[in-house]
Amino acid sequence: MVTDIIGIICIVIGALCEIPAIIGVFRYKHALMRMHPAAIGDTMGLFFVALGAALLTGWSFTTLKIILVVAFLWLTGPVTTHMLAIMTCLVDKKDVADRYEHININYSDGKEDDDEDPED
Repeated sequence: MVTDIIGIICIVIGALCEIPAIIGVFRYKHALMRMHPAAIGDTMGLFFVALGAALLTGWSFTTLKIILVVAFLWLTGPVTTHMLAIMTCLVDKKDVADRYEHININYSDGKEDDDEDPED
């Protein structure tokens, strides 16, 4: 009985952690800014929902599977976020620099283009 109540509370806390993550993903325009709220939802939201589900099911093979899913997502989440950030920076360099004027990015990659006016 007590574990059922704690399990339900954990699931509600996990759902409440997902709400700001969803709002943040849709509110921010750039992919690098969307990664932070998405990571919050992945780590905290997933943890509490999985903990609540494990408490509601009791110790069984299902609980072991839930623990393995959380461990797998916690191990692969930072790697995928890092790779997405690198790819976003490589593909979207000019777009980022246009939105944020204080970022200094060299577009020429070491090559000088004689056709362009240096004052442009």
